[in-house]
Amino acid sequence: MSMDRRTFLRNSACGVAAMAAVWPGRRWFPPDVSGAATTNSRPNILVVMVDQMRDPQWFPEQSQLDTLLPNMARLRTGAVNFTNHYAAATACTPSRACMLTGLYTHQHFCIVTEGSHLHPDFPTWGDYLRQFGYATHWFGKWHLSEDCDGAAPPYTYLEPYGFATYTCPDPHGAPGQGLDTDDDIARQFATWLGNATAPAQPWCATVSFVNPHDIMFYPRFTQHISGEDNPPSVFTELPPNFETPTQLASRSKPALQRELVEVANRQFGLMRHSGPGYADEWVKMLDTYLQLHQYVDAQIGAVLDALDANPAVRDNTVVIFTCDHGDFCGSHGLRGKGGAVYEESIRVPFYVRDFSGTLGAQPGDRTQLTSHIDLAALLMTIGYGGSGWRTLPECSHLAQRFDMLDIVRNPSAAGRAYTLHTTDEPGTEEKTGVDYQPFNTAVANHVACYRTAAGKLATYNFWTENTVDNAAEGEEVECYDYATPNGRLEIDNITDDANPLYAQLYAALMDDVYANELRAPLPAALEAAQNTARTQYLTDIGQLGYRSFLPHVEK
Repeated sequence: MSMDRRTFLRNSACGVAAMAAVWPGRRWFPPDVSGAATTNSRPNILVVMVDQMRDPQWFPEQSQLDTLLPNMARLRTGAVNFTNHYAAATACTPSRACMLTGLYTHQHFCIVTEGSHLHPDFPTWGDYLRQFGYATHWFGKWHLSEDCDGAAPPYTYLEPYGFATYTCPDPHGAPGQGLDTDDDIARQFATWLGNATAPAQPWCATVSFVNPHDIMFYPRFTQHISGEDNPPSVFTELPPNFETPTQLASRSKPALQRELVEVANRQFGLMRHSGPGYADEWVKMLDTYLQLHQYVDAQIGAVLDALDANPAVRDNTVVIFTCDHGDFCGSHGLRGKGGAVYEESIRVPFYVRDFSGTLGAQPGDRTQLTSHIDLAALLMTIGYGGSGWRTLPECSHLAQRFDMLDIVRNPSAAGRAYTLHTTDEPGTEEKTGVDYQPFNTAVANHVACYRTAAGKLATYNFWTENTVDNAAEGEEVECYDYATPNGRLEIDNITDDANPLYAQLYAALMDDVYANELRAPLPAALEAAQNTARTQYLTDIGQLGYRSFLPHVEK
């Protein structure tokens, strides 16, 4: 029997008290910027973000999917649709920190979801756009700092990060929470937009929904939530790259992936990989995942309806739609998002719909490689009225970020040569009324991924004790050659370091971009924040009872 979802949420021990983090010193931020474009020449910016939605993979054909998800189709029509866009990190908190700051996890050290907070001295796109003359607002899921439980209006807990906010408590993503709160988030934005008077400045508003994140809790919790327990039947078979743990091992896949299977079974309910009826459990998971897409699609529609209700505002607005990360949802026999870097987890939707006509956008699909690490730079370019911000000394740490606006304007423009991705989670992120489930400390869990058009390589490392330096021993590597069918499915793992593609990708990651991009030095003004964040991470990971280190051994 299904219980009411609000009752379920009240009765589930789904969260923990936020860890306090005291950040010394004052915020660093550039002085007033002269030379930015005038207010009238710049559009409003609406960022619509969802959680745990992968770019459609192993889903129905696009025509059927557009019928099932009409509002995403409505937004994508007339938009620039980036079909090879990648998250810079998993899971929720690390990815969002990368998106907002334009920095990698190994620069801002907001690395894990349980316990990590983004240091407020790292400027966000909210800070920059405010400095460029924008009013900045945030509606919905944040998941980057101490929670605001018990706060009273007006909610100011995001002011240190450059945003006015309207949602408290912060819906981190507990069982059923997307179904329970996303309509409220859409309503908050619609009410704000409907009540807004003619602004003296452009605005940037982020509407951040929870779903389809509710899939994280399948089947242990979804089976008790009305609206998630009995999805319509759409799928009929497993994804073509389904693998059993035995197959993962036989193909020399890193041990962390098999550990993810074990931890997810303990945390979120057993999912079998063999035996009578096992496939039905995974097919129902895909059905549930699609149903959660439909729920959040309706709320995306409510946001678009609010925008359409004021044509003058809509016609001066750029809408960007994306997600923090994806979900395996059965591919490779996995679920969730951390612990591996398969396409289903790290490739996400990204649309740019320019109602304002100010960007010179050429609608249509783009297949070039792009990354979340460049999102802040894109918003800054839109808000500044061009790329002039890149010459400001205070923005030097982002000056070399890729310019996605070139691709928006020109379908033939070059994309990134590669994307980078990290995941360093010590276990499953959510606490769901059962004991926290860390990964086995004997398994390397610091993952760095280098993806090109030709293939993908990822390293799995330990870090030496009380540092963030890769240990010399214990490294595991996976590599996929996209020139082969099973390589594109990311099934056949190249383990021969004499293979030319393997050697090329490994050298590029470990000898070049690891130091020069993933861990590129930051300006002196940000060093204090970085040092504090690094120290806080090392402290937090110990408090969680997990150390992803190899101890120093006296010889």
